[in-house]
Amino acid sequence: MLWEELSGPRKHVYLLLNNLHALPRPSKSTDKLLSYINKIVRPDVENSSRLPPSTRWFITSRKVDFIDKELDVRGKRHINLTDYKYDEQIKREMDMYVKSGLDRLAKKKSTQWIDDLESLLMHLWQAVLESNADAVLNIKEMLRTLVLAYDEPTDLELAMLAGFALKEEWETKLSDLVRKCKPLLRTREVRVSGFEYTVVGFASAAVKKHLIDHSKELLGLNDEERRL
Repeated sequence: MLWEELSGPRKHVYLLLNNLHALPRPSKSTDKLLSYINKIVRPDVENSSRLPPSTRWFITSRKVDFIDKELDVRGKRHINLTDYKYDEQIKREMDMYVKSGLDRLAKKKSTQWIDDLESLLMHLWQAVLESNADAVLNIKEMLRTLVLAYDEPTDLELAMLAGFALKEEWETKLSDLVRKCKPLLRTREVRVSGFEYTVVGFASAAVKKHLIDHSKELLGLNDEERRL
């Protein structure tokens, strides 16, 4: 029935495949699915597809090597949402999405929600620090380093600046600290001169600015340190 619909007299067809990174690997069924997607999308690029010429594919995934390899189709447009140039746009969309979702839930549950981003971020930071009492000193040191850094540091640079690199298993330790701070912190892969690095940073510019503005209260930074 789906093929009949796609083959019908439709002007526009949009096919959405979401979160391909969540597919199990290794898996024959995953390999078969990706192979099929690649096969059906490639003819469309070459203008020889049975699908309507206005068919558009929208595929979302985290950065995973096997996805890039299997779906390396000519003519595709790649949008990297971890790029800082999309920060403001993503922030606006997320604010609208969260607000609309909370409004609907509030009406359904008769519950009041935090509708101010400033208050929400403060609540999240306090929750991170209060719920990780055993690691709070290390978390604060890591956050102080990130606040004072001009550019996003690599994981090794962050570990060294925060004083973790001298300890055994610093990668595991740092990864665990970053995980405790999610979704306020994020990691992403960057390639420089042929080498790939993992960098650590804030989820958005708004999150970093909020922590800088409240760094005295949350992290114990004095005024002089905040001006660096």
